Amino acid sequence: MQASSLGRPSWPVRSTTQSALQDVDQTLYEAAGIDGANAIQQFFHVTVPMVRTVTSVVVTLNLINGLKIFDIIYVMTGGGPDHASESLSTYLYSLAFGGQVAGAIPAVG
Repeated sequence: MQASSLGRPSWPVRSTTQSALQDVDQTLYEAAGIDGANAIQQFFHVTVPMVRTVTSVVVTLNLINGLKIFDIIYVMTGGGPDHASESLSTYLYSLAFGGQVAGAIPAVG
């Protein structure tokens, strides 16, 4: 794995999301338009439900990928000067074991 691609798989996310949007059947939009739905209603009641499974898979894989870089960031920089290289996983670690705020972990994670 290249160092530049750690933590941010950009092209698989774009291509997967684009293919999910193209996979939505146009007859659903036509039926919603006939029923009187405007563009915003079509988006929330047709597009979002049709791409929900793909979106959940993409978010899950990105979360896993973001957690995979914890050890590299923590060993090399520990979050860096002024939290410059901090990711969500290193931030949660510093909250959990840094002893800063008692109830912050459930609020963040």
